[in-house]
Amino acid sequence: MNARFATVGNYIDGIQKSLEELFALFSIVLMVLMTAVVVMVMCLIDVANRVNAKEISVKYILGCGLWGLYRREILFVSLTALIGICTSIVLRSRAGVLVGVALLFISLFAIGVVSRKRSTAVVLETISKE
Repeated sequence: MNARFATVGNYIDGIQKSLEELFALFSIVLMVLMTAVVVMVMCLIDVANRVNAKEISVKYILGCGLWGLYRREILFVSLTALIGICTSIVLRSRAGVLVGVALLFISLFAIGVVSRKRSTAVVLETISKE
């Protein structure tokens, strides 16, 4: 019975390969998480548009900006992300803080893009009904 030992170089290469696979897996999970957050923000804006269609239409025609139209939604998303960032700070998770900040900016960007497109549609739909 002959024992075969792996060289140190092969052992280290195997560990590096495992770490690369782990980072790739977590990157994929983070991308799915960010996509899910963007979809939820889009749904939030759609719900706000449907519930407050007349109010949004009037404010839009009067020239209110994004903050005037979607103040509650922006505050909700921002406060939720900030609570997550603060939790990550308390738990001393640098990765959590980075992901939280990234999610905050992505969410606010998604609100800006989606609300601009959908606000116009809500105004036109409301005016055509009246």
